[in-house]
Parts: sequence; C-alpha cells; structure tokens
Amino acid sequence: MRELTEIEKKLINKVAGGIEITGRPFEKIASELGMSESEAVRALRTLAEEKRIRRAAAILGQRQIGYSANAMCVFNVDADKIDAAGEYAASFAEVSHCYKRAKSEKWPYNLYAMVHGHEKSECEAVAQKIAASSGASSYKLLYSIRELKKENMIYFSGTACAPAVSPRLIAWEMSAACNLKCVHCRACSTMERSESELSTAECFEFLKDIASMPGKPVLIMSGGEPLIRPDFFEILEYAAALGINKVLATNATMITEKIAARLAACGVSAASVSIDGPNAAEHDKFRRVEGAFAMSLKGIELLKAAGIKIQINISVTRHNYDKIDAIFRLAETLGASSIHIFMLVPTGRAENMKGEEISAVEYERLLNWFYDKKREIGGRINLKATCAPHYYRIMRERARADGLEITERNFGMDAKTRGCLAGCGFAFVSACGIVQGCGYMPIAAGNIREKKFSEIYTHSDFFMKLRDLSLLKGKCGKCAYKKVCGGCRARALASNGDCFAEEPYCGYEPEK
Repeated sequence: MRELTEIEKKLINKVAGGIEITGRPFEKIASELGMSESEAVRALRTLAEEKRIRRAAAILGQRQIGYSANAMCVFNVDADKIDAAGEYAASFAEVSHCYKRAKSEKWPYNLYAMVHGHEKSECEAVAQKIAASSGASSYKLLYSIRELKKENMIYFSGTACAPAVSPRLIAWEMSAACNLKCVHCRACSTMERSESELSTAECFEFLKDIASMPGKPVLIMSGGEPLIRPDFFEILEYAAALGINKVLATNATMITEKIAARLAACGVSAASVSIDGPNAAEHDKFRRVEGAFAMSLKGIELLKAAGIKIQINISVTRHNYDKIDAIFRLAETLGASSIHIFMLVPTGRAENMKGEEISAVEYERLLNWFYDKKREIGGRINLKATCAPHYYRIMRERARADGLEITERNFGMDAKTRGCLAGCGFAFVSACGIVQGCGYMPIAAGNIREKKFSEIYTHSDFFMKLRDLSLLKGKCGKCAYKKVCGGCRARALASNGDCFAEEPYCGYEPEK
C-alpha cells in the first residue's frame, strides 16, 4: 500500500475532527489546507476507494433535542428482502440512518437501523414494525452510544469478534531502561539500554503507522523511563509533526525546567507520575532509590509550571493498602488533574511480590471506597481504576442501589468503557517492537519489525481471541458482567498460566 502524502494526512485529521453542516462543508476545509474544493473532494474519494477512510456522515445530537431513548436495532433478514426492508426502515421519521452488513458465524444480523424515541417503548414499537414487515427471523435493540460503531462487534455481543479498527490507547515502552529500581517493575528495568531496542528510524516508521490509523489513538510514551533515550526529543518532535495525540509516563526524576518546556512545546498535554507512598520513606522504599520522592515532586512542579497536566498513578499493594486515603490527599495537594489506582499484577520483578497482592475481599472494599471517592471528588479530579476490571461490576451494583443510570453524565468515561482493555481498545508495544495486549501480559501478538502495528492490532489471531468473550473460563465465562468487566487477563495468566482463566482476585460469584 502506498504511503500517504503529508496533505492527505492533514486532510484525514481535519475530517476526523468534525465536518461542519453547511452547504459546502469541504470548501472551508480545503481553504484551510491551501487546496481547492474539488481537490479535497477528489482526495477524499481516493482515500475512500483505498479504504483509508470509511465514510463521512453527520452525527445527530439526539439527546440535545429530547430523544433520551436511542437504540441500534439489528435484524436478521433474508438476503433477497434486505433492500426492501432497508427502504422501509428508512421511511420512519424515528430512524436517523440504516445500513446493511454481512452476517458472521456468531453474529446473525445484517440490517442495522438507529431508532430514536422519547421512551424505550417508542423504539421497541418501531423495531417491531420493521421486523414484522421484513419477515426478520430475529432482532435486537441495543441501547448504546455512538462509539459502538468505532469498536469491534464485541461491544454489541458477548461472543462476536470482528476486527477492531483502531485502539484508543497505545502504551509504548520507548526504552526498558530506568534510573529507578522499583520492586514491582514488570520490565525488570536497569540503567542499561538493550541493544535490541528499536532504532530511531524504526521508531519513525512506527509513528507513521500510528498517524495513519483512524480515530487518532492516544500514544503513551512510556518506559522504563522514556527520557533515558538520547533521541527522545527527536522522536517526540517527529510524533508532533505527524499530529499524534501523545502523553508521557515518567517517574519525573529527570525533569528539568528546560525539559518540561520542550515537552510542552512538542504538544505533550499530560504526564503520569507514580507516587506509591504518602511520604518519602514509604515511596523511596518501593522505588528502591533514596531521594526519588523528592525528585519526583520537584519534577511534577516543573511539569505543572510548563502547563502540562499531572496524572498521579498509585500501585496498590499490601504495603500501602491502608495508606491510600493519605496518598489521595497528597495527590490533591500536588494539583493532580487525574488519579489512577493500579492493582498489582505479579509479573516481571513483581513475581517476587507474590503475597503482596491484596485479597479478593480487600479488592471489593477498596473498589467500593473508590466508587464513593469518585462520587465525592470526581467532579474536579478524574479518577480511574486500572487493572481492576471488577470495578465496572461494582459501579453498576452501586449505581443500581443509588437509583442512578449508567450514563456519561453520571459516570463520565466509565459509562462508555469496559474493564480489561487488552487487545480491545488498548495495546502495548515493547522497546524491541513486540506487540502485546498489555504490558503485564507477555504474549506476543506480533512484532512491528515484521508487520505494521495497525495490521497486528486489527488482525492478530491472539487479539481476536482476546475480543471473544466466549473463550473466558471459570466463573468469568458464566458472569453476567463479563461484557463490562472481562476479568484481568494478565492476572489470570500470571496466576493460572492461562490468560482466559477466571480472574483470581474477584470474590463475586455469578448466579447459577
């Protein structure tokens, strides 16, 4: 496949950012790019023919005009009746759009119609009429959000596993080397850089591939410690020129005023920094370098002064379980815009920490506390539980008890995402190019030295299996919450040697 021109990349980014609903929407976009309208339209047609882009269409803000019940209705219609059925479905004022797709072995539906109503009963009435007229052998109403179209079919069904187009997040281990010696490090990092790390040129090829992917995934530039790479800023500047959304994961001990300013100038909007104790003694013991706490706090202040938002990550283990509230207070004092708790996965150096994980009962207690904390401070600080997929079950249980709907207004991004994202919206790329479901799951889906990341993410057999919830075993396979939780696949692998085994630190028992 040919390489995209710079103007084509800019055009794709412009269109992906939204098209104004005007009489000549491409005229303005073309003028901003120094093109004629006909040149822009011709380029978009070429990109569509090459399957670089799928389609451009208006998105209805249905909730803004009073339609609170919105369902994607899917029908199983005979092939010789589907065109007539589609025309009939499109004739309803309540249907904003409809289209057909091929059936698959595990997903028997081929006609899709987006139906809007003030109440669910209105959507159901329209779906019944379409089904009766078309002779559909079966149909479903999926009360959803527009992201459903961007995801693979796993979002629609517990078993379907069509290819995913693009991840939302890519964590890139730019170097496995690090200046700290953390007890839980999944990479067993040392100060020495490996000779097998991707070269600068290989990094550029990887970035070009990411820039060509739809949906503009966010690139987490991580490590080890990414700033250890001598060509870090050369790579960062290249990513900035490609228009890649990027954030930094750093221990902040190497941040200087000059480095913070360069990061900001290259468009790094946020940086995550791990703080694992409420004071220097607790944190430095975990990081195994005296003075790490003070250096990280100084780096955080320099990043904030440069206009970069701070996310505080907390790795929860038995040693700091009873200090989480104090660490949260510290994070608030530091001016964090986000706080993420990470539940320990015993892999890498953390294999030596077996027994340091909190118990299933303590998980439940902590995640219920986290739910209350989100209700308390979530309006001013973004809170997220990572490697804790059972939170999405607990959130629904608590919301039901509180009489709250799972909506974006009530629960932010937590209403739109799911627990374990390995291979399903998230992917990890190691310092030597190995693509994994996440950094804690040492199973190779491919290597970007041999095949493009975009191809691996979309078509890897292993990732396709991770997206197939019917492969889950034990109580995870039986659980009614598996679509929103999924269990931690990395923890299952570390504990049982099987990434499809049940989550070992979940105390929930599914109904039989």
